[in-house]
Amino acid sequence: MRKMLFDLKQEKVTIVPLPDGMWDVTVLDNEEVVTDESLGMYGGMESGMETDEYHHEPREMYQYDGNIFRTVYEPDEDEILSDMGKWLDYSSEDEPTVEQVRHDNELIDQLTMELVEGGIL
Repeated sequence: MRKMLFDLKQEKVTIVPLPDGMWDVTVLDNEEVVTDESLGMYGGMESGMETDEYHHEPREMYQYDGNIFRTVYEPDEDEILSDMGKWLDYSSEDEPTVEQVRHDNELIDQLTMELVEGGIL
């Protein structure tokens, strides 16, 4: 989990399907409206410019506790919302690849068909 800043208010969960079968997930919680000035940010101030030469109007920003990750598993928004703490700290580092998941699913489908054809299921 890390602090994240946005110019606009964000949804708690954003899920984006990718063409390769993976998913990009953004999880945000604990929304707080802050000013960039209170964060020590001077957006647009060029290096070498004296602070008294630059008139900066403070602007509101939205700060969240957040996490962004890419996963091979199809995420469920309701599941994420029901356990935000888990997903704010989630890491997809140990997940299998898309190819591994496809291979496993093919094996499961084959075994299921064999059980059906054999009259076991």
